[in-house]
Amino acid sequence: MAWGGPDKQAAEIVAGNPDAKDWQDEARKIVKKTMAQYYNTRPCATPIQRGTGTQDANDDDTSEFNKHRETLLTADTIEGWVAELCCYLSTMQQEVTKNTDLVEWWQNNATLYPTLAHITLDVLPSQASSIHCEQLFSGSKQIATDCHVCLGSTVFEQLVIMGSAWRPDLYDMAVWTAFQQEEVEPFLEFEEMLDEDNASLV
Repeated sequence: MAWGGPDKQAAEIVAGNPDAKDWQDEARKIVKKTMAQYYNTRPCATPIQRGTGTQDANDDDTSEFNKHRETLLTADTIEGWVAELCCYLSTMQQEVTKNTDLVEWWQNNATLYPTLAHITLDVLPSQASSIHCEQLFSGSKQIATDCHVCLGSTVFEQLVIMGSAWRPDLYDMAVWTAFQQEEVEPFLEFEEMLDEDNASLV
C-alpha cells in the first residue's frame, strides 16, 4: 500500500490534524472484520453426533477421533481466514496489472483465496459512480409525468426497461434535423444570390 500509512499519519499530525489516521491500518481492520464475518457464514461440515449409552473399545476410539476432529474444525474456524489473509498479503501477484480483469482474476484464484474471492465478487459489482443511476432517474421522470399518473408500477417498470434497452437504437431527431439543415443552407444561400442578381438586373 502506498497511501495513508503511518508516515503520512505522522505528517498530518505535525501539520495540525490531531485526528489523522493510519488508513492502511484502518483498511486492514475492515478487511479482517469482513473476512471473519464471511468465514463464519461459509458452508461447514456437520459435526458427527456422539452416541449415548455404553460404548465399547471401538466407540472410545471413535469418540477420541470426533474430539480431535472438532478440535481441528474449531482451530480452522479461528485461523483459516487469518492464514488466507497472511498468504495473500505476503504474496506478490506478479500477473496483476492496471489492465487486469479483476473479476476474472478473482474467479481464477477463488480456490486459493476463497474468503477474499467471495468478498471481492460481492464488492466489485457495486457501482462506484452514481451518474448512471441519476441518468436512470432523469429518464424515469420523463415517463412519470402528470399525464401518466395512472401508470401502475408494473407498466412503469416495463417502460423504463424498454427505454433503457432501446435508447441506443432510437434515431436522434436533433442530429437528423441538424444534418438536414446543413444540406439545405447552401441552397438557401444560392437562392439569396439569385434574388440579388435579379434585383440588380431590374
